[in-house]
Amino acid sequence: MSSILKSLINLFYPLKCQICKTKLHPENIWHICRNCMHKIRINLPPHCKRCGRTITFNLSNKQICNECNNSEFHFDRAWVVCEYKDVIKECIHLFKYNKKIRLLNLLSKLMHNFIESFINIDKIDIITAVPVHKSKLRAREFNQSQLIAESIAKRFNKPIIKENLNKIKSTPDQVQLNRGRRLLNLKDAFKIKDISTYKNKTVLLIDDVLTTGSTINECAKVLKEAQVNKVYALVLARGN
Repeated sequence: MSSILKSLINLFYPLKCQICKTKLHPENIWHICRNCMHKIRINLPPHCKRCGRTITFNLSNKQICNECNNSEFHFDRAWVVCEYKDVIKECIHLFKYNKKIRLLNLLSKLMHNFIESFINIDKIDIITAVPVHKSKLRAREFNQSQLIAESIAKRFNKPIIKENLNKIKSTPDQVQLNRGRRLLNLKDAFKIKDISTYKNKTVLLIDDVLTTGSTINECAKVLKEAQVNKVYALVLARGN
């Protein structure tokens, strides 16, 4: 579409920031304004080498946060791009629950930039997304993590595995539960169709939001049972 045509369309149907509703330039592909973009806070190093959170002080001096010192995970390492608050929280909510697919460009770009800055993508063999149960997929019409995973695979020319790691148990949203119930909620919730696909591979697992890490941990568990070499996780945002 030419710039002239975009300008004409914008005259009658002005493009507005999805967050603050400020009028946008017709060439804006992020669908949020510059001011809102600047409010997104990237999770900068030093990162905990297990859960990915930014760490500022640690008694053990092992580049692992105090919480992870007392936890065991099936995944080898996680990275988190942003804090789940303010602009990014609203963007994810609009994308995930209000079907604002236009925000995929922005969310994917944040992931791409983080990978380029902090992750050696050459060590990754395949990319896969945290799945959603088929009932939720029917209601939502898409898996937000899958769309982001596809954009990452395309950007970095990596193979993506779809519909192999599946969620076979419908569960309440994790956000509604405390830590203990989250762990029980996801027990035996995931299953792999063809384990040979993952054997001896290093997998980058993509999800949108991490809270306790129980979802990616349970996915990592079944991947490790399929003889995956290493499971790394990349999550768009971390909540409390």
